Amino acid sequence: MFSLLAVAWASRHSDTLSAWLVGGRWHHVTIQAGDDLTHIFKSRQWSPTLIRQMMRRAELKKVIHHLKPGQRLSMLVRGRQVLSMRIPIDATSTWVVFNEQGHLNVRLDHHPQHQAIQQATLTIQHTLYGAADRAHVHTSVIAQLIEALQGRIDFNHAIHRGDQIHLMYQAPEQMNQGDYQLLDAKVCRKQQCQRAIHFTDNQGISGFYDDAGISTQLAFDRTPLDHYRISSSFKKSRWHPVFHRWRSHLGVDLAAPSGTPIHATGAGQVVYSGVKGGYGKVVILKHGARYRTIYGHLSKIANISKRIGAPVQRGQVIGYVGQTGIATGPHCHYEFRINGEAVNPMTVQLPQSHRLSLKHRSQFQAWVQHLNELSVH
Repeated sequence: MFSLLAVAWASRHSDTLSAWLVGGRWHHVTIQAGDDLTHIFKSRQWSPTLIRQMMRRAELKKVIHHLKPGQRLSMLVRGRQVLSMRIPIDATSTWVVFNEQGHLNVRLDHHPQHQAIQQATLTIQHTLYGAADRAHVHTSVIAQLIEALQGRIDFNHAIHRGDQIHLMYQAPEQMNQGDYQLLDAKVCRKQQCQRAIHFTDNQGISGFYDDAGISTQLAFDRTPLDHYRISSSFKKSRWHPVFHRWRSHLGVDLAAPSGTPIHATGAGQVVYSGVKGGYGKVVILKHGARYRTIYGHLSKIANISKRIGAPVQRGQVIGYVGQTGIATGPHCHYEFRINGEAVNPMTVQLPQSHRLSLKHRSQFQAWVQHLNELSVH
C-alpha cells in the first residue's frame, strides 16, 4: 500500500498532474466473464464519472463494450474517484485515460513487444514524475521505487534539482501479460546514495533490501486512508466535542466521506471485529507480539475482517469510513499501539520490515554481485 505520497500518473503533462494526483492508489482488475466497467465500479463504490466521460468518446465507447475475460485494467483511485485508467488492447497497445480537473485526456500508447532488462537514469529538474516521463520509464516502476524507499527518503521534499536516480528493471515481454519489476534502484543526492535491491529468497518471499540485507521498507503504512483531513490529533488530553470535558484522545481522527475504503496499515491478524462502545463498529488487528492497530467508527466491516483470527495483508480493505459509535462526523479513528501503549500514529518511528536471515544472506550477496555486473552505472 502507498502512503499519502502515492504514485502520480506520469503523462505527457506529468509536472502538472503530479501535484494533483498525490494521494491515489493503484488498483488492478482482471476482467471476468460477464464483467463490465459499470459493475466493477459499483461493486467497489467508485464514482461512475470517468465511465460517463469515456462513453462520450467514440473510440473509448467501443473499447468499453468489448472488454474480454483476462484483460487486466489498472485504475488510479483517490477516495471514490477514479482518476486514471489503463486498458491494454493487445501485446503492444494500451489506452491511457486520465481526468485532469474535470477534463478527460486520452492517448494510445504503443510499446515494443519484446523487452528484457532495461536501465535508465533519471535526472531531476522539477519533479520525479517529470524525470520519469522524459526517460520513458513506466509509472509502475516509479510506484515500486517509492514503495521501496519512502521509509528512508521523503520523496515530497527531499528530492531536488540535479539529483539522480539509477534504475534497473525487468519489462514484460507482452504488455498485457505481466508486470514491470524494479530490480535495483540507487537514489543519489549530494554524493550520497540510497539503494534498494529487489530480492526473492528460496521460500518465495520478496522484498527490497539495502546492501547489508536490511529491508528498506517500513512494516506499516502511516495511515489507513489515501485521502483525508485530520479532524482531531493524538493528544493525552483534549476537550471532548460530545462529553464536553477533558479526556485523552489516543489516536488520530481521519475525516473522509462515508464509505471511503479503509486499508490495513500492516500485515496482521484480526483479533476483534464488531461493535465496541464509543468506537462503534471497529476492527482491531494484531501485528506480531508488539503491535496492534485499531480502526474505529466504521460504517461497514469488510467480509475479510469479520472472522477472528483471519489473516489480513497490508493494504487490504478491512472496512469503510462511517460515523458509528460516539462521533460527530464521518471519519476513521486510527490507533497505533506498541506493547499495549498508544502512541501518536503520525509521528511514531515505524519499524523496518525485517532483516534477511543468515541462511539467505549468501544467496542475496550472489544476487547483488550479479546486478552489479549487469549495471552500466
